[in-house]
Amino acid sequence: PLYRIFRRNRWPSWPVIPLAGLAMRVVQPSLLRFDRLRDAAQLACPLLVLHGDNDDTCPLALGQAIAGAAPDGTLVVFPEGQHFGLAEHDPLRYGEALADFFGKLRE
Repeated sequence: PLYRIFRRNRWPSWPVIPLAGLAMRVVQPSLLRFDRLRDAAQLACPLLVLHGDNDDTCPLALGQAIAGAAPDGTLVVFPEGQHFGLAEHDPLRYGEALADFFGKLRE
């Protein structure tokens, strides 16, 4: 995803991304073994995935797979939404999604 963000913004990836990768290997090597689907499947709590259908950083199919892998996953899709700024893109839908999700936790 970091490469896609840099490419979309036409930022040069060298040396930032290679240095970030090196820092991750040194500081927190477990992050390199992060498996979203495996980790979602092991959750013991509900999961809310908020995803824009126009996200060019992380495909919608991955958001769907993550929500589907969780034992109690919920996916809320934002039409024309990007990777960032979903709250600003559609504040009403964003607020309703959070209210619904947290409301169900209280039940």
